Parts: sequence; structure tokens; C-alpha cells
Amino acid sequence: MNESLPYELASGQTRVILLDKDIFRLHMINEIDVLSRDPSLGDMIKLAIVDGNVEDLLSHSYEDLADIGTYLNDLLDHNTQQSWSPIMTLHEFTRCRGRDMSRDIVLPIIKREEERIVLTNIALFHDDEMVGQASPREGFFLKSLRGEPTAYQYETTIKKENLNKSGMNKFLENESTDQDVKVVMKIIKNKAKVKLINPHNIEFNVGINMDIDIQEISEPYQFDKPEAVVAIKKQLDIELSNQLQEFLNKLKAVNSDCIGFKEVYRSQVSQAQLKSTNWSSVFPSFTIHGNVKIRVIRTGTLE
Repeated sequence: MNESLPYELASGQTRVILLDKDIFRLHMINEIDVLSRDPSLGDMIKLAIVDGNVEDLLSHSYEDLADIGTYLNDLLDHNTQQSWSPIMTLHEFTRCRGRDMSRDIVLPIIKREEERIVLTNIALFHDDEMVGQASPREGFFLKSLRGEPTAYQYETTIKKENLNKSGMNKFLENESTDQDVKVVMKIIKNKAKVKLINPHNIEFNVGINMDIDIQEISEPYQFDKPEAVVAIKKQLDIELSNQLQEFLNKLKAVNSDCIGFKEVYRSQVSQAQLKSTNWSSVFPSFTIHGNVKIRVIRTGTLE
């Protein structure tokens, strides 16, 4: 066949496996592990959960999608490599569910919305049970803390009544009657660290350092003044630290150690202390402090 064509033929590949939510409700998650032992399937195949009916998503006749399989692969590629979604391959899935259960799994959730297919949230798990979801913004925190730095456009809304914490209110020009200020920033570099600071009472510090470009702000702001840049940097430190802390509290509430606190703990305590700790029971009671530090590289334009 190759001799009669002006291009090279390649054998078909399975690149994405879509999972129905019922797999987890019916405790059929071991069926996914079976796939990892199939020699016809590579271990870098991507996994995703469908919010809705899998057959409906795949069989629908989309107006602008010629190849649904290629689109799904590109959608997951883009969001895992260049945006907010942590990657979950068949290899990573089986590793997380290995003998040591080093960290709970997470899976991207996709959904059909009319003629579009979108990646909506991240499914959070405790052992084999889906226990909650993370928003795209929380997905960015999760991805950073799992050691997957990525660029991301982050949008946050700040209540004007809170601007005096940083002094940012002094640099607003022609202030409108809106109660909030919206800031859009491009995170161009980020590095996270999880540190065990008290192995006896199990207390962690979680920090993320970010370099950002401020791209939009909904109120005229005096960026020409160095003090104004310092103020908005301080305010964003406060806002993002609070948002990170809310996400960490959510993980404790649903008992999902998808970041890998257990891995950090295990690397710093004795084997006897590790064996005496029932991780699933104590994780929700841990003390975890979240902190974000921002460095403003550039400022952009008004909305």
C-alpha cells in the first residue's frame, strides 16, 4: 500500500480512553488496571471522565469537528501541557494505585455542550472513590503542587473594601461604583514546594512562587508609580494565598491526598512512625498552611 501513496501510512493508535462515572460508582475501577496489561495499549494513553453519556459524546454529529478522536487528544494535550489540567496517563493511573498508594488519583472531566466539547473540572479521588471536583483555578494549584509547572491565565476578583490591606485603594483613578476590581494575569513561571515542618503533629507548609504579567485590570490604576506596583503585588499575594488555602482545605474535607503529602511525610520520618500512622484517618486533621508569593514582571493594559 505504501508504494502506491505519496505519504506514509501509520497503524492506528489508541490515545484517549473515556470513562463513564458509573465505573467508580459501581467500584469497577480495577477494570482500568487491566488495560495497563494489554500489550496493544501504550502506557501514555490519556484518561478522562465524561460528564454525561459517553456514547452520546462520541456519536454526536458535530458541525465543526471532522475527527472526534483527534480533537479529544488535542484538547487534553493542550490543557495538560500548556494550561491548568494535571496529566493523567494510564501509566500514572496505575502508579498512583500501586502497592504504596503514594497519592490519590485525579482525572480530567469532559462534557458535551451542544456543538462543543469542553474540559470542565478535575475529579478528585480518595482511594477508588470519586469524592469531589476541582475547578480550573484549583486545577492550576494542584498541577503546580504536583510538580508540573505551567503557564496559565489567572483571573481573580477583589472586593474594594479589602484593598486597604495592601494600600492598593490609594492608586485607583476615577473609581467607579463597582464593588469589585477584576485582575487578569498571565502566570509565566511558577515553582511550588511542600515542606513538612512538624512530623509529630503533622504540619505542612505549602508555597508557590509565581512570576506574572498583569494583563488587565477593570479600574484605571497608577502603574507608573512604583508604590502602586508594590501594592497590587501585595494584594495579589493575599488573594491567591487565601484561594490556595481554600483549595487545601477542600482536599482535607474530601480526604483526597492528590498532591502527595504522604510521599513527603514518608521521606522524612522513620518506618516505624510511618506504619503507626493511619494516613486516611489523620489526613483531614492535618495542619496545612498555604502561601503564594508573586513577582510582577510586566504590567499590561486596562480592560
